[in-house]
Amino acid sequence: MTNPSSIQPKLTSTKRFDIVEAFKKPDELGLVRSWSYSGLKVYETCPYRTYISKVKKVWEESGPAAERGTRIHGLAEDYVQTKIAELPDELKKFTSQFEDLRK
Repeated sequence: MTNPSSIQPKLTSTKRFDIVEAFKKPDELGLVRSWSYSGLKVYETCPYRTYISKVKKVWEESGPAAERGTRIHGLAEDYVQTKIAELPDELKKFTSQFEDLRK
């Protein structure tokens, strides 16, 4: 048998191994520090899912497209903040915009 404390809970899981009381639905959502188009779509479908993912920070496995998007956003941030010297290939379509941001 698997030790429940070693399992990372998923938002889409049919079995929850966490303490149910810790995820009691709040009267108000709480502070969501940033929004994206996909985050807004999730909120429109299920505000509680937004609460446990954005406020409670429960990790959820993502697909390849989301992982690629996260990686590209990281590269963009690192380039603009001059943490990397050369513009990555994934961002070259927007070279002039990134050059402006970097200034």
